Formats: sequence, structure tokens, C-alpha cells
Amino acid sequence: MAPPRPKIPAHAFLYAIASIPGIGYALYWRKHHSTDEEFEDMLKKNYGTKIESSRQKKESMVQLIGGIKSRDPVQESKFQEILQGGKAESKRHFAVDETLYGTAEGVAQRKAAEEEEERKRKRRKKKRRKKRLLQEKKEREEKLGVFLGG
Repeated sequence: MAPPRPKIPAHAFLYAIASIPGIGYALYWRKHHSTDEEFEDMLKKNYGTKIESSRQKKESMVQLIGGIKSRDPVQESKFQEILQGGKAESKRHFAVDETLYGTAEGVAQRKAAEEEEERKRKRRKKKRRKKRLLQEKKEREEKLGVFLGG
């Protein structure tokens, strides 16, 4: 008679099977991973400029905050500008012709431009209305044709 076989619960067996890929990867990584020096060399080679710019930005931020703590007026004005987000002064979003700004000729040109824009708007509105009326007429004719059996 053979010795009795050990009984393994189903959930323990499934957990063991599910953990095999992770264990295999851990063993592979342990054998083939790079040392810290190799990793650092690879980072310097591929990302050296980004690392340097990040260090410079960090240094400038440390200087800015240090100047604020020491109540340096130049640094405080820079910090206030940062906090306001550049909204301390009004900004123009379009070009201004200084020779026409505030003159009668400038006012006349602006009025002419506004009138032209109004004419274009009315023309577009008239065109849309005409198109809508033609569409409605066509629909009425189709309904009438279906009604009369045509």
C-alpha cells in the first residue's frame, strides 16, 4: 500500500502558481541588474542636461526663498511679481498704431471698420435666412407631392 498523499488546499495552490512569475523576475533581476555606479553613468549620459537645469532651478529657488526670509527688497519684489502671476500691469492683446490712437482719423477708421463688420454680419444673416426659406419651401413641396400622390 502506498503512503498517503499530502492534501494542499486549492487557494494555497493557486497563490503559489500566481507568484511564480514574480519570483522568476526577482531572480532574473538579481542576477542581471546594474550597479548604482552604472545606473548613475547611464542617467548622466542620457539625461545630463535635464539634471543640470533642474539643479540650477533648485538653486535659484533656494536663493529666492532665502532672500525673502532675509527681507531683501529685490527678492521681495520678485516674489510679489510671482504671486501676482504677471497681472500687475494691463497687457494689450492687439497692436495699437500710435499715430492713429486718439485722433479724428483713427476714430473715422474705427467707425468704418465697425460699419463694414456690421454689413458683413447682415449679409451673413440674410444669406442664412434665404437658405432656411428655400429649405422650408422644398420641404413643403415634398409634403404636398406626397399628399397629392405625386
